[in-house]
Amino acid sequence: MTKAVIVSTLLMSFMATGGAEARKKWEFPVSPYFWLQSWSGSIGTGNTQPIDLSLSDYLDKLSWGASGHAEALYGPWALMFDIVYRNLKPDEGDLLADIDLVQVELGAAYEVGLWVPTGLTFEALAGGRYYGANVLLKDMGIEIGDRDKHWVDPIIGGRVVRPFKEAWTAVLRGDIGGFSVGSTFSWNLVLGVGYRVGTMSFFVAWRTMGVDYEEGSGADKFVWDTVSTGPGIGLTFHL
Repeated sequence: MTKAVIVSTLLMSFMATGGAEARKKWEFPVSPYFWLQSWSGSIGTGNTQPIDLSLSDYLDKLSWGASGHAEALYGPWALMFDIVYRNLKPDEGDLLADIDLVQVELGAAYEVGLWVPTGLTFEALAGGRYYGANVLLKDMGIEIGDRDKHWVDPIIGGRVVRPFKEAWTAVLRGDIGGFSVGSTFSWNLVLGVGYRVGTMSFFVAWRTMGVDYEEGSGADKFVWDTVSTGPGIGLTFHL
């Protein structure tokens, strides 16, 4: 019992809630970025089809896309917004003729502690992630399926931020969601590193996301069961 108390006391001496005290005013980091992904899994509208795209396949079939992240920071709080849109047009003759997907995330994070010797901060987060998916299937040029589905996943997770070597920062963020409210289950993991110069940062990251959503049966069945993973690159403007 005494040892447990000593360990707890030592741990608390390294943890504090003052890591966000430097934020005495609002800060607004805004980050346009590009996420290159490989896709695997199944997508279907009555006729479920496997999907297996490498990073080069994805880039080749990407018609266009846009993505961005923004936060509003004050004290220990962070309000977060993230959006990813992509339109994929597989090769002529592919059964999956056209795929549209937009993801919009709204959430909030709260700093629960600071590891004083390293400056490493821990944040708990919660929010929701909206998915809007449109899938068009064709066979021999004839449309055989077209579904437009929308769902929202509640998400919970955490984020760890570790500054090092003056202008460098590493970030690890993870969340899980769905819980059969929207999708059956979803998960998201991001590991990145950034370098800041003045009011601008350059960052690279690796993101992996899984979504398992299914609705309906027979000809009305819609399936979006995918894992997407790959590198990202972007800029952050610190406003």
